[in-house]
Amino acid sequence: MKIQIAGTGCAKCGKLAQNVQSAVSDLKLDCEIEKVEDMDQIVALGILTTPALVVDGNIVSTGKVLSTVEIVKLLSPPVGGCGCGAPANAESAPKSCNCGGSCGAMAEEVPQPCACGCNCGAGIKKMLTVLLLLFALVSIAYVVYREVANKETVTPVTAVAPAAVAQTAPLTVYYFHGTKRCMTCNKIEELTRQAIAGKFAKELADGAVIFMSVNVEDSANEHFIRDFDLTVRSVVMSKNGKFEKFDDVWTLVGDPAKFTAYVRDGAAKMMEGK
Repeated sequence: MKIQIAGTGCAKCGKLAQNVQSAVSDLKLDCEIEKVEDMDQIVALGILTTPALVVDGNIVSTGKVLSTVEIVKLLSPPVGGCGCGAPANAESAPKSCNCGGSCGAMAEEVPQPCACGCNCGAGIKKMLTVLLLLFALVSIAYVVYREVANKETVTPVTAVAPAAVAQTAPLTVYYFHGTKRCMTCNKIEELTRQAIAGKFAKELADGAVIFMSVNVEDSANEHFIRDFDLTVRSVVMSKNGKFEKFDDVWTLVGDPAKFTAYVRDGAAKMMEGK
């Protein structure tokens, strides 16, 4: 078993790692534990909210600190093959199932017995398969509904001459985040806000520059993920229908001077239309 704790090194990530160690110790598991703190690796795993827990490549939790008890439940193997409490040893298994299942088969008649000597576990697998299919269908239906609802509520936009747009369209600086935020996430927003306010104070006052902190987990803001092809919570600047992502803020957050120069230079170029 391979367990990965994904996070940027914040206090919550450290707490999750401690709880994982405690759970593994309680269960006496032979496994590999890895801390993933590189943002490229975190994004490659498909994680948008940290801290996150990944077991054998499967994301089992994001955006929360699981307790030791919760992790023990996630990592604990099932007891018995069909839940009847019979031992997993085939030699000591009863000849027929007494778990309340409907298989009624003798152990000798079943080609691939479960831990208790019968094949009743097959029904559970079929039920889980059906539930997964139903969940997929419901998810698809919900996505279609959202797309239709968004199209029906779009407000018509009055056409504006290209020259007028170039003169009046503001530079919008977004910082996208989730509902649960780590210390690094908050620091990135603070440094971005300071960089823009210090360099473009007049433009902010005139409305030529706008700073927005946006929670993309709010249903009303989910469209930004599609609009800007977001794969990580980051800084995005947009002007005149063009946008640029500034994902390097995650690597520069430890050096405020370089961080400030990076954000200000990017904003200046966007203002000049470069």
